[in-house]
Amino acid sequence: MILVVGLSTRMLVQSIYKSREVFALDVFGDRDLQGKVHGWENIGNVNHKIDEQKFLEVFNKVVNEFSPSAWIHTSGFEGKYNLITKAEKLLTHYGLSEDTIQKIRSPASFFRALRKLNINHPETIVDKLNVLPSSGWLRKNFDTAGGLGIFKNNVTESGANGVYFQKEIKGKPLSVFFLVEQENIVIFGFCENLYVEKFDLPYLYQGLVGPVRLSDEVINKIIIIVKKIVNEFHLIGLCGLDFILLDEDVFVIELNPRPTGAIEIFENLLNKSLLNMHCNAFINYKKKKLFQKKINFLGKISFSHKVIGTKIINADRNVLLSLDCLHKLESLSYCRDIPNIKNFKIGDPVCSVMVESSNITQVKSLLSNADSKVSDLITYNNRHLKLR
Repeated sequence: MILVVGLSTRMLVQSIYKSREVFALDVFGDRDLQGKVHGWENIGNVNHKIDEQKFLEVFNKVVNEFSPSAWIHTSGFEGKYNLITKAEKLLTHYGLSEDTIQKIRSPASFFRALRKLNINHPETIVDKLNVLPSSGWLRKNFDTAGGLGIFKNNVTESGANGVYFQKEIKGKPLSVFFLVEQENIVIFGFCENLYVEKFDLPYLYQGLVGPVRLSDEVINKIIIIVKKIVNEFHLIGLCGLDFILLDEDVFVIELNPRPTGAIEIFENLLNKSLLNMHCNAFINYKKKKLFQKKINFLGKISFSHKVIGTKIINADRNVLLSLDCLHKLESLSYCRDIPNIKNFKIGDPVCSVMVESSNITQVKSLLSNADSKVSDLITYNNRHLKLR
């Protein structure tokens, strides 16, 4: 049995439940999990974040009662990486250690490493956080995810370890999804990251569209960057690297050293469990000279005629979902992450949608249509409940 942990584990469960028994710990307990998991436990608080004390208590209980062989984490541990060390004392972790993640998610060490490796990135300030730079800068926080820690520079914030300033670059936001194995680095392909300016957030993460085509010149640059970063941080397993593409110039933004949302897109293209590959990478891992790893770029996937898009649907207002509304969401073939909770505050993720077509333009149009249908359904539900 594999234990999967995070804010939402639906994608990890979807990836692995056909080949391994799986137990899920997360915040939402999505209805899509039903029938796919051996069990589920809530580790969230009223703000839909991982509650540290609850997580440790539930994790310990599940390990003792069900004896899983290992655990895997996804998003939700940002700024709480100490929990990884505590959980690793109880159960084998198919993921990077707290020390390694801290080096990656500390702005000072991460951008210092990029400079040492001659990897291009936006101009970044990790000290002098009490002095706001001129216009055109963003205040960011590595201890958050989904764009929740990105603000315009007129927002003040205490000097947490993950906070830094970064020059805003108006290029195309992209990501590369890859797997580090014992012998190889498997690059699955590239996606366009979708963001929207909403809820006083300039870059709220909304989803992905991929695979996207890039020029040979850009692909070669990314391959070199990925190999350098893998060697520098001793990466293993599934990872995602975010970057901005401006003309043919690549600017690295951040590294997510864990399975990301891209897993769902490339699994649909490969028709195989990438989380199983992640598990096997850790099972078979032995320390060796990292420069011997070979790059395996799945170009046939990146240049596929099938394009997939995912989009998160956020609550535009405080909503209370009826059971009838939840059933209607379940009936929509493109709807995912269907909640098992009914109360949502403005800005909370309610569910997601996934569509596919033969080109990116059509996929974006289908995403917009699906978003409108789901949002209309939620609005009708809210209005109907108020009238009752």
